[in-house]
Amino acid sequence: MSNLGLQREPNGHRIRPALSTVLFVQRKPVQQDGRGGRGPRAECSRHWRSSLALRTGIDALLRELANPNLHDIVSMQNRVELWTADGQHVRWAVAATANITIGYVAFEAAVRNWPHERFTLRQGALLIREHPVMR
Repeated sequence: MSNLGLQREPNGHRIRPALSTVLFVQRKPVQQDGRGGRGPRAECSRHWRSSLALRTGIDALLRELANPNLHDIVSMQNRVELWTADGQHVRWAVAATANITIGYVAFEAAVRNWPHERFTLRQGALLIREHPVMR
């Protein structure tokens, strides 16, 4: 009798090869399910579309969180903002904080690092400091 290529462990027991299972699926014609859909295929398609929409939404949220402009931080009222050269638009929120002292420090650091740029320190709509002074 042949061992059929079976190996033996050091204690004499035979090592059996792993068996694999093959599943054959017969393709049947798709039948209407009475709900205007096409049965399981329509259900899978619906789930695929909803998961795609979910993944798209998550990607959009992650891109928004990675945005350095800090445009949706509503609880932090004190902001140090870098303005465009013409002074018409905020180009970048350099810092946002709930503590005005940290806002002052961030403003001074921004002015020290980029003295030729226009910065403002605002608490909500109230202008606290600006560089250079534009009055």
